[in-house]
Amino acid sequence: MSVEETRERVLLIGKCYLGYHEGNNNDTKFGDWYGMPNQPWCAMFVSYCMAKAGVSQETVKKFASCTAGWNWFKNRGETRSNSFKPQRGDIIFFDWNPENGDGIDHVGLVDRVENNKVYTVEGNHEDQVNQYSYDLNSNNIYGYVVPSYTGNESIEEAKTDENNERPLIYKGMTNENVRYAQTKLINKGYSVGSSGADGIFGAGTEQAVRQFQADNGLTADGMIGPATWKKLEESTTVMPSSYPGAVIGMGARGENVVKIQNELIRRGYDVPGGADGQYGSGCKSAVIKFQNDNGLTADGIVGKMTWDTLFPKAGTAYNYPGYIITMGSRGEDVVKVQRRLMDLGYEVSGGADGQYGSGARNAVRAFQKDHGLDIDGDVGEKTWYALFPKQQTTIEYPNYLISMGMSDANVKMIQKRLSDLGFSIGNIDGIFGEKTKNAVMEFQRMRGLDADGIVGEKTWNVLFDIKKSDDNRESEKKDDIKTVETLKLAMKEELVPYLDGIMTLVQRGKARRSREEAFIDLMNCDDIITKYSQKYKVRKSLIQTVAMWEHGVEGADDIIADKAVREYYENGVDIGKHDCSTGFCQIKAETAIKALNFARKKGIITNENDIGFSHDEMGSIWLALYYNIEANIEMATLNLLYCADEKNNGYNYDTDPSNIKRILARYNGTTEEAIEYGERNYGLYKIFEKYNEAMRAANI
Repeated sequence: MSVEETRERVLLIGKCYLGYHEGNNNDTKFGDWYGMPNQPWCAMFVSYCMAKAGVSQETVKKFASCTAGWNWFKNRGETRSNSFKPQRGDIIFFDWNPENGDGIDHVGLVDRVENNKVYTVEGNHEDQVNQYSYDLNSNNIYGYVVPSYTGNESIEEAKTDENNERPLIYKGMTNENVRYAQTKLINKGYSVGSSGADGIFGAGTEQAVRQFQADNGLTADGMIGPATWKKLEESTTVMPSSYPGAVIGMGARGENVVKIQNELIRRGYDVPGGADGQYGSGCKSAVIKFQNDNGLTADGIVGKMTWDTLFPKAGTAYNYPGYIITMGSRGEDVVKVQRRLMDLGYEVSGGADGQYGSGARNAVRAFQKDHGLDIDGDVGEKTWYALFPKQQTTIEYPNYLISMGMSDANVKMIQKRLSDLGFSIGNIDGIFGEKTKNAVMEFQRMRGLDADGIVGEKTWNVLFDIKKSDDNRESEKKDDIKTVETLKLAMKEELVPYLDGIMTLVQRGKARRSREEAFIDLMNCDDIITKYSQKYKVRKSLIQTVAMWEHGVEGADDIIADKAVREYYENGVDIGKHDCSTGFCQIKAETAIKALNFARKKGIITNENDIGFSHDEMGSIWLALYYNIEANIEMATLNLLYCADEKNNGYNYDTDPSNIKRILARYNGTTEEAIEYGERNYGLYKIFEKYNEAMRAANI
């Protein structure tokens, strides 16, 4: 952990407790932790943050007395006067009455310095943990401490080779340079062992280095020095599968520019400045020369034709597996994704190990960004076929109606397709029974088709995503889109003012996105919300209401809480927070587990056993809620059923206003604030219901 990471972690831990208030007689968890309960606790709060961040006692000794703490740091030469300009993670000491000469009264952590003010995180200020700010020249600032955070580093500093910016690294070393080298090796197809890029230079890494050196005409000594570093950091030729969707020209920056520059250089074109990610005059000149050489319009702009000429499509096409690959997914499909990403030049920490973790997710997010896709880090159908462009094969309609009682290969194909899309059809046996009919009807309702349970040409073509090219259908489609967009616009114009009217000033200040942005995000999730509304027989307006509100009011505190819980489940760093409301609909893992267990008992879903609240079970659920927007919305939907059951003694609720208000209230909890939540958001529900009814009436 670097010095900067240590500073950030100290602040993160402190911010996790914003709003924490002492009990009676100075009763706090910080005093209990220190072993001095019921005592003034500002210094113990600072000590707690340091300890939980992994800072050793040699670097920051635990202290409960401000004066004693200051004197300890002073003896180490780490104190600074009040004229010093601090940085994040420094410690700030206060004297509330400097004219009395009574010395230090208080201590906190420095968050940042902006506009001649120092911003802090403090414990036991107004009996709570909170953030404050002071003028840098305030007489109340006694001084600062700059801890020697290097004393707590758990990784060995690498010895630097004097002839190279990167250090010489070899077997036995453990640091971030090792991890970086391992990632480079993995991305070039060399296995460093079963542990992947773990930052430990062991036998597997040494073997990979020796093989890499031998393959590249280097001395195979197993150590990474200047020559090996140079070869290791050479860019891999990137062969993207598709055009990123926008022209790239003068002034452009970023990864796509790097790809263009690298490929031009590989082809022998001179690019002054190299692959620096900046599309300047040198890059433009190289592009013009390439265009002239290949019979293209020589405008110096990389449009689709130039891109496809520069990066001819290649690679094996795989059919979409029928499910979303997300955090925690495993298996051969994950391996395919990881290998394809590495082939395209994206770094996949851990390599093609078949485990979809943060390394694969980050690579997918980078790929999605480069290809103009939704950047969610999940591999759904669109991302899959951007990675593996599909062969254009058409599943032709068999020219007869397929319905109850029939049995043939086409029925089996329909069942498989419905199952892949998440519909419950029972056994895939080629027999068109009641379950298959119900699944077809559910699919038809979701896609705005006549819900007759019969697969005719229209249902077949929508089911197998066959695009019609006739003018009439295109005209119908345009009319449908126009109607939907008109209704959505009218809904937004009613929703946004209503939301602004019911949100408090505090909520407006906390929200990380505007109401308009929240609405757009909601509409982008419309298919998912419709899917679970149909699947679980929950009114779509209810799901939209909680999703719109919770997504719209997400603020800085929510982000801090999420980061703290991720630290616990992803990195094993326990800073006292193991669960929080997260994701699009702000669901807690505990809430989701209760809703899942309820749904199983009611027969709404099929699980063999109740889910418990162990570390692994809580972690698995929480991470799914955090990373997978579809899982988050599904859990919110099941929670609404749970809320309806609890409030109405049965989850088959009606739409009476008092019932809807009770369900909405229970979604937020059981407090008076929750009742206000239900009353307030019922108005939001009515707006959604109004426009959903209009869309149903239009058969859209």
